[in-house]
Amino acid sequence: MEISIKNIQKMQVITTDGRKIGTVVRGEIDTVGWKIRSITVAIKKEDTMGLGLTKPLLRTALIDVSTSKITNLSDYVTLNISLEELKTLLEPETSKRQTLTKK
Repeated sequence: MEISIKNIQKMQVITTDGRKIGTVVRGEIDTVGWKIRSITVAIKKEDTMGLGLTKPLLRTALIDVSTSKITNLSDYVTLNISLEELKTLLEPETSKRQTLTKK
């Protein structure tokens, strides 16, 4: 199945426990293999604190999610982890964006 990156943008992202955590804003492409490596998700305001993130002033909190954490792509992007598992996988960095670094 092929889908354009434009169609993935603005899709809702859902965890295994049914929480809509935000929307896709962009994808990161590996230029060696020409595959999407990760997606960047704009986290909903109400889930920012629940994930232990700091909301940037006048902006939306962003996280990068590896494509290995995606189980399904249809009307929604469905992750293969729950909200609680997502929280434990996020590790703060010096930048404003958080990244899922553990597998």
